[in-house]
Amino acid sequence: EVENVWLQLAGDAIWPARQGTTPAGNTLAIEGLPDGDYLIWAAAAGLTHVSTKPIRVESAKKNTALTVQLSPSHRSVVTVHNRVDRAPVKGAVLAVEVGENPLLRKVVSTDAEGAAVFDDLPAGLHRLIITATGFVDGPPLLFRSGEPVTATVEPGSVVAGVVQDTAGRPIPRAQLWVDRKMGRQGTTAVTRGFGQLFLRRVVDELNRGWPLLYEGAEQRRLVGPLTIPLPTGTQTEGPAQAARPRSWLPTDRQGRFSLDGIPSGQIVVRASHPDYVIATPSEATVGAQSAVNGLVVRMQPGASVEIRTLDERGYPLRGVSLAAYDDQQKSLASAISGTDGFATLSGLPRSFRLEATLEGRVPATTKLHGRPGARHSVELTLPYADRTLSGRVLDANGWGIGQVQITARATTKALLQTLTGVSNDDGTFTLEGAGSRGYNIVADGAEKGRAQLVDVSFRDELKLVLDTSEAKAAGDRGTPAGAIAAGPQLVEPDYPLDFGEPSQPQEPLTEGSVQTEFGTADTLRVTGPPPGRGGLPIAIKSRQGRLIVAHVQAGSPVAAAGLSKGDRILAIDGKPVSRPVEARQALLGPIGSVIMIQVENAQEQFTVVVQRVRVK
Repeated sequence: EVENVWLQLAGDAIWPARQGTTPAGNTLAIEGLPDGDYLIWAAAAGLTHVSTKPIRVESAKKNTALTVQLSPSHRSVVTVHNRVDRAPVKGAVLAVEVGENPLLRKVVSTDAEGAAVFDDLPAGLHRLIITATGFVDGPPLLFRSGEPVTATVEPGSVVAGVVQDTAGRPIPRAQLWVDRKMGRQGTTAVTRGFGQLFLRRVVDELNRGWPLLYEGAEQRRLVGPLTIPLPTGTQTEGPAQAARPRSWLPTDRQGRFSLDGIPSGQIVVRASHPDYVIATPSEATVGAQSAVNGLVVRMQPGASVEIRTLDERGYPLRGVSLAAYDDQQKSLASAISGTDGFATLSGLPRSFRLEATLEGRVPATTKLHGRPGARHSVELTLPYADRTLSGRVLDANGWGIGQVQITARATTKALLQTLTGVSNDDGTFTLEGAGSRGYNIVADGAEKGRAQLVDVSFRDELKLVLDTSEAKAAGDRGTPAGAIAAGPQLVEPDYPLDFGEPSQPQEPLTEGSVQTEFGTADTLRVTGPPPGRGGLPIAIKSRQGRLIVAHVQAGSPVAAAGLSKGDRILAIDGKPVSRPVEARQALLGPIGSVIMIQVENAQEQFTVVVQRVRVK
């Protein structure tokens, strides 16, 4: 047996990884884990172990016991140099993904000689991500444990300027971001500041203990579990001194900004502010190690909207989640309605869409348009979602067909709801959480056929007869007569799916000690992400037998992770997918859980790892 084993835990319900050290007795009890698959990385005194297969944890089983067998570990020294003059780069933040697995990682920073040491690595290939102040983020590097690694980073340029309104007055506390022009391909986001700030937080938190604090341009939240204290007396592992690289700070009182690590080429600088919208971005051409001053980014007062949320009887609803989106599905602002049902959103563009969601209610939506700085006032009614849509999927002979994807969408213009399910072996299906108004229902059985019902409700007898005629083979996927209600044909568009509303966050469990056959062991309390069905804010379509990403919500975590419009999806969570219905079903999962998407573009194949969120 080995004492004082350092342990890192990650999984589809807990990510980034959490870590601690086993106390006396070599036993660590981890309580309150959400159901899911987990990976373990353990290390002590020149020995290490990394899970090769996920460990399944199920609440139905009272306890899951694990014995870790340690093997000899390897050490790798990584040296980072300036690509131009070969000088060492001090304070660079290095993140190693063990075994090329994005769920398990260790973060250190380089010393005055530009060197950093990674201990406790198992044999094999690992992926290295480098972020350094004043340098451009490069692609990840692959290296083999036990071998020295020499990496180079490219110096970036500096751009500075001011953010003003259309009258020339400075705007303090405006957030900046940069896009790089890519010719006919449009623009791509420069994620230098985001990656740097994220990795800096990782280093800081490794010295203090988890959870990680994630900060983006428009949000500040905890990633993964809400609280996860380490056992008493344990120490987290990390560099002796946390690296604190300069981040992309907001503008000062005079509206001034200065951004470093910008790659060479043509760039577009934009700004965001709670009370303003962008009027005129600033463009510039920068070179390596150059400095561009005097950029002016102009903004104008944004529109505001006072929202009142009501139930079906006209009484106010409290606790309603309100969000505004632009035409590209980018989140603009959010709020929660008060006791009187009112909430206010500001800093909105001329045209935007509102969404109102509350557990147990059908989401409501409306689109508004006006002049810059306009003041709007709207009421949104959220009816009860306490009805059930039940029916059966049949073939032409009246036999039930199982494993058919069922999708129901609200037809009322002011409501926004999508319910999904799969038919049973006898063809029956049940979709819970519907409202009392109309729905369009689609049954997609792929090679089994397809059928639609238009503007039906929970009161109707729902029978969907799949079309398997020669018309389908010729490309006509219409619904046979008698299986579709009177009304216009429903054409399924490409859209980001709605996977339902999250429940309230669960309460943290009590920290303490437990008695085991090995003696007393400290407990590690864990609270998971808020329950509920989630997915990714993307749209998928089929093109020439391939799954293509048709849309990615700008500014979302999946966009920051590298998924772009036009990428081809090969597999989801290790399973190959070839049809949109398969991909959409695979994207479903608990809010906050991790999903891995294998993607291919014109240059390379890579894997995107991101958490599921509530999606509309």
